[in-house]
Amino acid sequence: MSGRAEVHHRYRDVTGGRSRPSVFGATDGPVSNFALIAVVAFGTGGAAGR
Repeated sequence: MSGRAEVHHRYRDVTGGRSRPSVFGATDGPVSNFALIAVVAFGTGGAAGR
C-alpha cells in the first residue's frame, strides 16, 4: 500500500441537451453579420463612420 488516498473526480454532464446548440446557432448569424459589417466599415478607412 502506498499510503496515498484514491481521488475520484465527478464532473457534471456538460452536453447541454438541445438548448445549448439552439442558442449558439441562433446567435451565430447575427454575430457573423455584425463582424462582416464592422470589417467592411472600418476596413475602408472608416468612411462609413463619417
